[in-house]
Amino acid sequence: MRTTASFHSYATNHRLVFGDISSDPKTAIAKANTINGGKNGPFRAFIVVGKVFTKNNFEEVNGALQDGSVSVDLPMFFTDGEGLPEDSATNQTDVVDIAPNVTFLNQWGRLMTDDFIIQNATSGSNDRKTAPTDILITDKWPSNLPRLSKVGFAVPQTAERATNNDKTIDATSKDASPLYHFSGSESFWEREPFANEAGKHTRFIGLAPFGGKQRWHYAFTLKKDDTSTPVNATECPYLKEDKVEEEPLKRANEDDGDPMAKKPRIAPSDCFLCLSNPNLAAHLVVSIGQESYMAMAKGPLLPGHVMLIPIKHNPDFCTESRPSTNPRHRHPVRFVSPKLALELRKYQIALKQMHPGGVVFYEIAKAKGVHVHQQAVPIPQEKINNVENLREFFIKEAKECGFRMENNGELRDDQTNYFRIEFPNSDPIVIKLNRQNPKFDVTWPRKLLAQWFFGNKERGDWRNCSQTEAEETEAADKIKGDFETFDFTR
Repeated sequence: MRTTASFHSYATNHRLVFGDISSDPKTAIAKANTINGGKNGPFRAFIVVGKVFTKNNFEEVNGALQDGSVSVDLPMFFTDGEGLPEDSATNQTDVVDIAPNVTFLNQWGRLMTDDFIIQNATSGSNDRKTAPTDILITDKWPSNLPRLSKVGFAVPQTAERATNNDKTIDATSKDASPLYHFSGSESFWEREPFANEAGKHTRFIGLAPFGGKQRWHYAFTLKKDDTSTPVNATECPYLKEDKVEEEPLKRANEDDGDPMAKKPRIAPSDCFLCLSNPNLAAHLVVSIGQESYMAMAKGPLLPGHVMLIPIKHNPDFCTESRPSTNPRHRHPVRFVSPKLALELRKYQIALKQMHPGGVVFYEIAKAKGVHVHQQAVPIPQEKINNVENLREFFIKEAKECGFRMENNGELRDDQTNYFRIEFPNSDPIVIKLNRQNPKFDVTWPRKLLAQWFFGNKERGDWRNCSQTEAEETEAADKIKGDFETFDFTR
């Protein structure tokens, strides 16, 4: 039985995960190689949650792996042995080398590499104890996984899989306290992080089979020393053995009064603003800092229109949390990270230096949003001499809409559900997005800027300003060149 392995040292700390690829393993492996060699690679490992082979394709695919006509460019692991020949190695050995760079983790296979531990676990056994691990793969979902979660299911069959499962996986996950727990699914589903017994947080991801319409791939960075508490984290959903509790599962197509049950939160791997998303429009990225990055806006209002985006996937700028000092408050206090605030301010100063005529900054933060960001729009040359009137124009329009404006425009701890806009050489305006104000149209600020800049609101819709990828690349490259002198991240 092999228990340790050493791999090449990569500059990145990323892992790539696919769902079951047995329907077309050659194409899936080629896709993994392409991603590994692309802008988001290289990756340290390629993990398949489920089968690689079937009885019908094993001989052909394995032969191609052995003779090199199909090769895997990075260490690959899979956890379902269906289709493998029933010999002594696959039946009795926990970790089996099937082909060059292809490793099978048997029912309770555990592999310790030079920088991470991966464990496969099979349901149905109450007498197996699992040591702490970094990455856990299971054939079934924990039965109490949906408990305490507000993330709905878009596909009913996935909800059924979550509720009709094996309780032994609950104990396995508790013992293992993994940073990441993967299992198969009919559709992509990512639960909120939850506290584990190692004092850290577990992230569970269900992946659909390769090649379908539902999401079948996931990429992540393993941060083994991270002890921070994610803002959307929950307590551990697994119940003690002597406690019985039932909680109805929320599905995306059920109306239980909770809007989030109808619309599942978008996970980082599906978020178009997350650097970890393999489908990120990387050609728009201008500069990357430690806490945030700058990218050209899609469908820019005018040349030089960019976005300042926290790297952490969060609906508002309160990306950190700490225990409340008020005994009446059970929930932690969320706050803006000082490092993030400082870096965003550096980007703002650099943009103001780049555009001496002035820049308008605005953001919309909503508790049920996806990934907060700040728009940065330079003042057109022909409007520079009249910029002092822009704030009054916004105030007039806000009053006509019935919005109440806040006197204090600075961000505070636990602040969310607001619109904030900052003008050149004048105080910002803040509008709370609550029941005291009319419903807020998220396109409203851009439409007003378009009206003030160009005399009409047509460019207020980004789709009216859309560009081809070649045009986007050319425009973003120009911004990169112009910003290079002011880029403090270099």
